[in-house]
Amino acid sequence: MRVCALVVPCLGFPSRVRFESLLVLWLKGRILINHHLLSCVVTFAFHFSFQQISLCCFSKLRNTFPTVTPMFQWLLASSCPAALPLLLMMLTLMCCSSGFFAASLTYSCSSDKAMRAARTKSMPVVMKNVPLGTGSASQTYTVIGRNGWAPMRINVSTNDPRNTRKYCSSDHSRVRNLLKGYPECEDNALSSNKRKILIDNVVPAAVKLHADRLLVQPLEGPLVVPPFAAGSVCSRFTVPDEHRSAGVANSDMVLYVAAAPGGVWALPCATLEDGRPFAGVMKIAPAVLFHGRLATRIAAHLMAHALGFAHPHMASRSMVMNVTGVRGRALSVVVNSTNAAMATREHYDCDDIYGVELEDQEWNGSTLESHWSQRHAKDELIAPIGGAGYYTELTLAAFADLGYFKVNWRMAEPMGWGKKSGCELQQQRCSELNLIIPTCSAT
Repeated sequence: MRVCALVVPCLGFPSRVRFESLLVLWLKGRILINHHLLSCVVTFAFHFSFQQISLCCFSKLRNTFPTVTPMFQWLLASSCPAALPLLLMMLTLMCCSSGFFAASLTYSCSSDKAMRAARTKSMPVVMKNVPLGTGSASQTYTVIGRNGWAPMRINVSTNDPRNTRKYCSSDHSRVRNLLKGYPECEDNALSSNKRKILIDNVVPAAVKLHADRLLVQPLEGPLVVPPFAAGSVCSRFTVPDEHRSAGVANSDMVLYVAAAPGGVWALPCATLEDGRPFAGVMKIAPAVLFHGRLATRIAAHLMAHALGFAHPHMASRSMVMNVTGVRGRALSVVVNSTNAAMATREHYDCDDIYGVELEDQEWNGSTLESHWSQRHAKDELIAPIGGAGYYTELTLAAFADLGYFKVNWRMAEPMGWGKKSGCELQQQRCSELNLIIPTCSAT
């Protein structure tokens, strides 16, 4: 049965109400329950028979039904286990009445793989002086501000999802996946409905997530996109001729989007001399497209990579450090720049940490990813596997430390995973914490 996440606030729980089947983290004498469990086994009857059920995401319910929060807190604090079936029934009924059931969705971002592909040919073009054209009729999603810094204007080109040679017309066809090979399309056919969802809903909403939070020193005049290296990943995307000549008006960043099989990824293709990307590409798999929050958060995650959230960019700006011996690991790569370190210590309420760890499944740097460690930030926007996708202070801090962004801290979204958990989550192994999440076993 498809399962949506059960979200429970951090509450004191009666000691006699134990849920060994829940994925829980015992920290500082209280329970922290995974905010977006993909599979939630819960007590459904007085005699504790277990059954998998579909639940609605409480984060949605809290906004839609603000009056239910005290009621949930009372039920959760109740000393009677029999109150829990009532809670589950309430959640299920609210899901049904509100249309919040959603298919469980996982995806793996392969942006690092895309960046490594033909690395010598795929390095971003560095422009000392951005060429400015004479005009263009391009659509943008934000307006310029004042005082030298303004919300970032991201212009998106969606020519490839309209080109029949660039997408799967059926599940049994084949099309180049833009990295290499011609895999079968399987579930990645791009229907007219999915194309409309991508262009009219998902992309604009994802752009807005960044435009509401990231400010840049705006470029003046239409932005002319430079040629990309022949054979590079970026060169496989369609760039309209007018983008090379007249330029793209009212833009600080131009993003070229494709919808094809072969995973999801994005990368920058051209940067200013200070390192700020002003052109990039994003490839999304049609299989993950539907009109909903998760697809938008996936797109926003990918856009973050095109905007510069990548280990090579952070390393070039001395934002990362290598740490040995953490939880017995040979190597941990940590983002320890000023704002990132402060945001990490504040979120976890632990001063004895350097910063946020990056994901590395082999614990030795060989599988390092440009993502926050899943064990520490599972529900963050830049987590390696699709989850809640909260745009928290952790990601805002990393963007701020890149130097070419200012951020709107007031737009940071809260994340319950690990909130005020202390140093245990950082310093103890998953097995010691009774914490079970993908990619986290011994460490």
